[in-house]
Amino acid sequence: MEKVLAKAKWLPLTHRFEVYSASIDEFQNIKNNSIKEQELLRAAVEDKCKLLIEVKKLGDRGVKEMTQILQASHVSKLENKVKNARDKIMQTSKYNYEMPPLAVSNEPEMKLELARMAKIFGITGN
Repeated sequence: MEKVLAKAKWLPLTHRFEVYSASIDEFQNIKNNSIKEQELLRAAVEDKCKLLIEVKKLGDRGVKEMTQILQASHVSKLENKVKNARDKIMQTSKYNYEMPPLAVSNEPEMKLELARMAKIFGITGN
């Protein structure tokens, strides 16, 4: 009897991975559908703004306001979001620091650049 109860208590957990993966898939579907709806809404807002710019003859001022409205949408922010870790690190660097060149093509150029930067901080030696 105890063996049956021991097996029965674990029965709800036997398919937990399938339930977990199905829930992740469902949430991804909800997210993707929401993004598609937001893109459609943004396109409709853009069309409406263009129509109002033509009707009211707003010109550059209207275009500027339209771009501000469109950039404030959540979908635009997702599109502008950094996708990989390297770009995220590069964007967090402060502009008052001197950024080293991303690629030095040869060894002498690298040594000269390191010597120049070391001189600024008073570092000498090989």
